[in-house]
Amino acid sequence: LGRLRLQASLPYVFLKGPGQLVGGVIVSAPGGATVKRDGIGDLSLTAAYLLNSEHGALPAFEIGGAVKLPTAKTTIGTGETDFSATLSAYKSLSPQVMLFGSVGYSWLGSPSTYQLKNGITASGGLNFRPEESQNYGVSVAYREPVAAGLKGQAVVSPYMTYKVTRTWGFTLYGIAGLNNASPNWGAGLRISLFQ
Repeated sequence: LGRLRLQASLPYVFLKGPGQLVGGVIVSAPGGATVKRDGIGDLSLTAAYLLNSEHGALPAFEIGGAVKLPTAKTTIGTGETDFSATLSAYKSLSPQVMLFGSVGYSWLGSPSTYQLKNGITASGGLNFRPEESQNYGVSVAYREPVAAGLKGQAVVSPYMTYKVTRTWGFTLYGIAGLNNASPNWGAGLRISLFQ
Protein backbone atom coordinates (compact mmCIF):
# COMPACT_ATOMS: atom_id res chain seq x y z
CA LEU A 1 0.00 0.00 0.00
CA GLY A 2 2.35 2.71 -1.26
CA ARG A 3 5.35 2.66 1.11
CA LEU A 4 3.48 0.55 3.67
CA ARG A 5 3.72 -3.26 3.60
CA LEU A 6 1.35 -5.46 5.59
CA GLN A 7 1.65 -9.21 6.03
CA ALA A 8 -0.19 -11.94 7.93
CA SER A 9 0.89 -15.56 8.32
CA LEU A 10 -1.04 -18.46 9.88
CA PRO A 11 0.79 -21.77 9.36
CA TYR A 12 -0.32 -25.36 9.73
CA VAL A 13 2.46 -27.11 11.65
CA PHE A 14 3.72 -30.70 11.80
CA LEU A 15 6.08 -31.31 14.73
CA LYS A 16 8.18 -34.17 16.02
CA GLY A 17 9.96 -33.18 19.20
CA PRO A 18 9.81 -32.81 22.96
CA GLY A 19 8.19 -29.42 23.45
CA GLN A 20 6.79 -26.26 21.90
CA LEU A 21 7.69 -24.27 18.80
CA VAL A 22 9.60 -21.02 19.44
CA GLY A 23 10.55 -19.14 16.28
CA GLY A 24 11.14 -22.36 14.36
CA VAL A 25 12.97 -24.08 17.25
CA ILE A 26 11.41 -26.82 19.39
CA VAL A 27 12.05 -26.04 23.08
CA SER A 28 10.91 -28.04 26.09
CA ALA A 29 11.19 -28.26 29.84
CA PRO A 30 13.69 -30.89 31.09
CA GLY A 31 12.50 -34.47 30.66
CA GLY A 32 10.02 -33.74 27.87
CA ALA A 33 9.08 -36.73 25.70
CA THR A 34 9.48 -36.70 21.90
CA VAL A 35 6.02 -36.85 20.32
CA LYS A 36 4.38 -36.13 16.96
CA ARG A 37 1.52 -33.65 16.64
CA ASP A 38 0.09 -31.14 14.18
CA GLY A 39 -2.31 -28.23 14.07
CA ILE A 40 -2.80 -24.52 13.41
CA GLY A 41 0.26 -22.50 14.44
CA ASP A 42 0.60 -18.99 15.84
CA LEU A 43 -0.68 -15.99 13.89
CA SER A 44 2.05 -13.49 12.87
CA LEU A 45 1.18 -9.90 11.87
CA THR A 46 3.81 -7.63 10.30
CA ALA A 47 3.83 -3.96 9.28
CA ALA A 48 6.78 -2.24 7.59
CA TYR A 49 7.35 1.22 6.14
CA LEU A 50 9.82 2.13 3.37
CA LEU A 51 11.75 5.14 4.65
CA ASN A 52 13.45 6.08 1.38
CA SER A 53 14.16 4.92 -2.16
CA GLU A 54 17.64 4.04 -3.39
CA HIS A 55 19.72 7.08 -4.29
CA GLY A 56 23.22 6.66 -5.72
CA ALA A 57 25.24 4.50 -3.32
CA LEU A 58 22.57 4.87 -0.61
CA PRO A 59 20.38 1.76 -0.21
CA ALA A 60 16.67 1.85 0.49
CA PHE A 61 15.78 1.38 4.17
CA GLU A 62 12.63 -0.10 5.68
CA ILE A 63 11.60 -0.16 9.34
CA GLY A 64 9.15 -2.75 10.60
CA GLY A 65 7.55 -4.46 13.53
CA ALA A 66 5.76 -7.75 14.10
CA VAL A 67 3.64 -9.44 16.73
CA LYS A 68 3.08 -13.18 17.12
CA LEU A 69 -0.29 -13.99 18.65
CA PRO A 70 -0.78 -17.31 20.51
CA THR A 71 -3.38 -18.97 18.28
CA ALA A 72 -1.73 -22.43 18.45
CA LYS A 73 -2.64 -24.95 21.13
CA THR A 74 0.02 -25.18 23.84
CA THR A 75 1.22 -28.59 22.64
CA ILE A 76 2.51 -26.66 19.57
CA GLY A 77 3.12 -23.04 20.66
CA THR A 78 4.11 -21.39 23.93
CA GLY A 79 0.74 -19.73 24.51
CA GLU A 80 2.54 -16.39 24.83
CA THR A 81 2.72 -13.24 22.70
CA ASP A 82 6.06 -12.29 21.04
CA PHE A 83 7.19 -8.96 19.56
CA SER A 84 9.97 -7.99 17.13
CA ALA A 85 11.40 -4.92 15.41
CA THR A 86 13.63 -4.82 12.31
CA LEU A 87 15.57 -2.44 10.09
CA SER A 88 16.03 -3.70 6.51
CA ALA A 89 18.15 -2.44 3.61
CA TYR A 90 17.90 -3.06 -0.15
CA LYS A 91 20.56 -2.25 -2.75
CA SER A 92 20.38 -2.92 -6.49
CA LEU A 93 23.57 -4.12 -8.18
CA SER A 94 21.91 -4.05 -11.61
CA PRO A 95 18.33 -3.81 -12.94
CA GLN A 96 18.00 -7.57 -12.34
CA VAL A 97 20.08 -8.19 -9.17
CA MET A 98 19.46 -6.88 -5.66
CA LEU A 99 21.18 -7.44 -2.30
CA PHE A 100 19.06 -7.27 0.84
CA GLY A 101 19.62 -7.63 4.56
CA SER A 102 18.10 -6.87 7.94
CA VAL A 103 18.93 -6.67 11.61
CA GLY A 104 16.42 -6.78 14.43
CA TYR A 105 15.52 -7.75 17.94
CA SER A 106 12.80 -10.06 19.26
CA TRP A 107 11.11 -10.17 22.66
CA LEU A 108 9.75 -13.63 23.56
CA GLY A 109 7.00 -14.35 26.07
CA SER A 110 8.00 -17.23 28.35
CA PRO A 111 5.64 -20.04 29.40
CA SER A 112 5.53 -21.01 33.07
CA THR A 113 7.69 -24.14 32.62
CA TYR A 114 10.88 -22.54 31.21
CA GLN A 115 12.51 -19.19 30.50
CA LEU A 116 13.02 -17.92 26.94
CA LYS A 117 15.67 -15.38 25.93
CA ASN A 118 15.20 -12.19 23.91
CA GLY A 119 17.75 -11.80 21.16
CA ILE A 120 19.18 -10.29 18.00
CA THR A 121 18.11 -11.48 14.55
CA ALA A 122 19.94 -10.94 11.26
CA SER A 123 19.46 -11.98 7.65
CA GLY A 124 20.83 -11.33 4.19
CA GLY A 125 20.37 -12.53 0.66
CA LEU A 126 20.36 -12.05 -3.09
CA ASN A 127 17.37 -11.54 -5.40
CA PHE A 128 17.41 -12.09 -9.19
CA ARG A 129 14.56 -10.67 -11.30
CA PRO A 130 14.86 -11.79 -14.94
CA GLU A 131 11.57 -10.05 -15.79
CA GLU A 132 8.93 -7.95 -14.03
CA SER A 133 6.73 -10.90 -13.03
CA GLN A 134 9.45 -13.23 -11.67
CA ASN A 135 11.91 -13.23 -8.76
CA TYR A 136 14.35 -15.94 -7.70
CA GLY A 137 16.61 -15.75 -4.70
CA VAL A 138 18.11 -17.13 -1.54
CA SER A 139 18.44 -15.79 1.98
CA VAL A 140 20.37 -16.79 5.10
CA ALA A 141 19.01 -15.95 8.57
CA TYR A 142 20.35 -16.19 12.13
CA ARG A 143 18.78 -15.72 15.56
CA GLU A 144 20.53 -15.73 18.91
CA PRO A 145 19.68 -18.74 21.16
CA VAL A 146 16.06 -18.75 22.37
CA ALA A 147 16.85 -20.73 25.54
CA ALA A 148 19.80 -21.70 27.71
CA GLY A 149 21.73 -24.69 26.36
CA LEU A 150 20.68 -24.18 22.73
CA LYS A 151 22.70 -22.84 19.81
CA GLY A 152 21.56 -19.91 17.73
CA GLN A 153 19.17 -20.80 14.92
CA ALA A 154 20.65 -20.61 11.39
CA VAL A 155 18.70 -21.38 8.20
CA VAL A 156 19.06 -20.95 4.45
CA SER A 157 15.92 -20.32 2.37
CA PRO A 158 15.64 -20.42 -1.44
CA TYR A 159 12.48 -18.92 -2.97
CA MET A 160 10.64 -18.17 -6.21
CA THR A 161 8.04 -15.41 -6.62
CA TYR A 162 5.68 -15.20 -9.60
CA LYS A 163 3.24 -12.37 -10.25
CA VAL A 164 0.23 -13.95 -11.96
CA THR A 165 -1.66 -10.70 -12.64
CA ARG A 166 -1.11 -7.01 -11.81
CA THR A 167 -2.72 -7.55 -8.39
CA TRP A 168 -2.03 -11.22 -7.41
CA GLY A 169 1.11 -13.30 -7.01
CA PHE A 170 2.55 -16.21 -5.09
CA THR A 171 5.86 -17.23 -3.53
CA LEU A 172 7.17 -20.77 -3.11
CA TYR A 173 9.97 -21.16 -0.56
CA GLY A 174 12.01 -23.78 1.21
CA ILE A 175 13.98 -23.85 4.47
CA ALA A 176 17.05 -25.89 5.41
CA GLY A 177 18.66 -25.77 8.85
CA LEU A 178 22.39 -25.16 9.16
CA ASN A 179 22.72 -26.58 12.70
CA ASN A 180 20.82 -28.80 15.13
CA ALA A 181 19.03 -25.83 16.74
CA SER A 182 17.24 -25.24 13.41
CA PRO A 183 14.47 -27.09 11.55
CA ASN A 184 15.78 -29.92 9.35
CA TRP A 185 13.65 -28.66 6.47
CA GLY A 186 10.50 -26.75 5.66
CA ALA A 187 8.47 -25.42 2.74
CA GLY A 188 5.67 -22.96 2.19
CA LEU A 189 3.40 -21.05 -0.19
CA ARG A 190 2.62 -17.34 0.25
CA ILE A 191 -0.16 -15.53 -1.64
CA SER A 192 0.32 -11.78 -2.20
CA LEU A 193 -2.03 -8.93 -3.09
CA PHE A 194 -0.47 -5.85 -4.77
CA GLN A 195 -2.03 -2.37 -4.79
